[in-house]
Amino acid sequence: MEMSELAVEHFKEILGPSNYLRPAIWSPHSWFADLIQFRCSLQQSQLMLSVPSADAIRAMFFKLNPNKAPGPDGLTSGFYKASWETIGRELVAATQLFFHSGFLPTTTNATILSLIPKFPGATKVSDYRPIACLNTVYKVISRMLVARLKPILQDLILPCQTAFVKDRLLVENTVLAGELVHGYHKNKGIPRITIKVDIAKAFDTLSWEFLFTCLETLHLPPHFITLLRACVCKTSFMVGYNGTVNGYFKGKRGLRQGDPLSPYLFVIAMNCLSFMLNSAAAQEKIKYHVNCKKMKLTHLSFADDLLIFIDGSIESVQQVLHVLKEFEQRFGLAISMQKSSFFASGLPDQVIDTIQASTGMICGELPIRYLGVPLNSRKSGSIWVAWFIEVILKGSIHNYWTTKPKASFSWLANKLLKLKDVVFPLIKLRLENGMSARFWFDNWSPFGSIATYLNLTGSRLGIPLSATVASLYRNGNWCLPPARSEQQTQLQIHLTTVNLTSDKDYFEWEIDSRVTTTFSTGDVYTYLRGTVNEVDWATVVWNSYGIPRHNFHTWLMILDRCPTRDRLLRWGISVSHLYLLCNNASESRDHIYFDCNFSFDLWAISARRCGLTPNRSWSDTITQLKSLPMDRSSRPHRLLVLLAWQSTIYWVWNERNARLHSNTYRSIDSLFKTIDLQIRNRTQSFRVTNPRLSSQLLQSWIRLA
Repeated sequence: MEMSELAVEHFKEILGPSNYLRPAIWSPHSWFADLIQFRCSLQQSQLMLSVPSADAIRAMFFKLNPNKAPGPDGLTSGFYKASWETIGRELVAATQLFFHSGFLPTTTNATILSLIPKFPGATKVSDYRPIACLNTVYKVISRMLVARLKPILQDLILPCQTAFVKDRLLVENTVLAGELVHGYHKNKGIPRITIKVDIAKAFDTLSWEFLFTCLETLHLPPHFITLLRACVCKTSFMVGYNGTVNGYFKGKRGLRQGDPLSPYLFVIAMNCLSFMLNSAAAQEKIKYHVNCKKMKLTHLSFADDLLIFIDGSIESVQQVLHVLKEFEQRFGLAISMQKSSFFASGLPDQVIDTIQASTGMICGELPIRYLGVPLNSRKSGSIWVAWFIEVILKGSIHNYWTTKPKASFSWLANKLLKLKDVVFPLIKLRLENGMSARFWFDNWSPFGSIATYLNLTGSRLGIPLSATVASLYRNGNWCLPPARSEQQTQLQIHLTTVNLTSDKDYFEWEIDSRVTTTFSTGDVYTYLRGTVNEVDWATVVWNSYGIPRHNFHTWLMILDRCPTRDRLLRWGISVSHLYLLCNNASESRDHIYFDCNFSFDLWAISARRCGLTPNRSWSDTITQLKSLPMDRSSRPHRLLVLLAWQSTIYWVWNERNARLHSNTYRSIDSLFKTIDLQIRNRTQSFRVTNPRLSSQLLQSWIRLA
């Protein structure tokens, strides 16, 4: 059997099996109603049923990336943008017809499964991930349905799920997971277990019956569910293999990876598992992890990446597996126990061996990778913020100023606590009712910390350390003892200007006299960095039309921060001093660019294509590039030179590493073909946003070919 036929049969068996069986356990509306309390409101229903305007449809077509792979019809969004004046009215009418009637032609919903290897060297069909290439018209419809579905997710999806929900970040899960496994390597203390669950073919095997019964129970409008069914349940597939399209079959289950709707519907389905785990914990079938009791946290989830936190008892492990098995029978997903694992601390070896033997899971060792980030027990709106306040700050964010670092806290928690003196001037507590403002420690007055201003190491004036500002205001008077110092006098004068209200106190960031209620990483970084003069080579490295990784690599080279052999030798590392591309001189940045004949010959080809005379000296080359005219008429030439120079720098270093680590060799002509193709692709990538500049760059590059 040919490989293409094998691939078609493989994915047909997953997405549209001929002997498809419904989930082993039927989940009626009553089961979902008992599990999930959320119901869609009238206002949310009205938004879901709204028909998009012509302007909204046009904006969505023009928002799509024209360089994305096309679907079965072969038309990217670039085609629709270019011909909008001709076919725009028909596209608007067809899209609006779908939202009125729910009719979606089979050809519009057709899919090519493009096979993407899960890892280098994939040899089996199962080693490939099927990514759906969809028609542009369908993508527009799907994205508009997503926009109508998103508003309910914040209230529906539990905080432990951070994927695809507004204002929730992947980093929340990775940071909190690091906090919860902190100290596992010591293998002492209260027994605790973390289970890493592997769900096999998560998107591909989801039960449509389960999903749509869940959506109906949430009281989503029936017509909106009809629209979703038209997108999800009327799919057809072909498999792309070696540049050809093979086979044809209809889908019977699963969600397409690549469909804008899929991740949101999958998260709604996975939310049911979150409720099932929480319900089991509430019934005390599962005991909480020692660091999760206060938060009543059982697990963290990012789409299908699942970490479950429990106490160290075998009973809790068995109950977790019971919940996972029930979910598998209802949902249609398979939990791979062979690929799942658990991590334990404080458990004797006998108990660990028993768990491994009874469950089929292995006991893993940290660090592991969770969401692509190393999860290490030695270090480490927002569920993480809520946990930090509850566990580290003992339930109040105002305790941040008085909580001291501890050896039992993670590295990250202690690092944040040590920064309090740095960030204190930036975080202002604005008084309203004064009921949350700590008199001694919060930054509510122009004097900063009152404890520091009045020298708390002396007298506390009879005021408790936990006193709030409101607690000192009674019957229209401030209850402070008579002033005995200039500082106390100034404080009491200020208090006469304070008027408490019925509103809640709130925090604001105040950085360099700019006030905002939201945190800005850039503003804080700029403040902490201080004033830095711009270097004269900045425009040579950074430009908006450059290739980001080339910009970054050039920046490293300008600073001489790449591990060239002269630097390795200075660090005391025993390596050969010779440069691999010529083997007749010591390797250094200045020799690579471009004292070496190999590197210079490559740069000479690129430079002459730009009408530039190449220099061998690194410093002379930088001076030459800095002197390029920056006026509007010279801009295309300058950008082209910088693109060519940075590409040459990047691919010379890439060739050096390939010879060192992979023992592979490429000629100058072969490397230049790569550079040539990359520059052509880059210049064409902004032909939609800036067609004139794209055309000028491409013509200049080709003219001297």
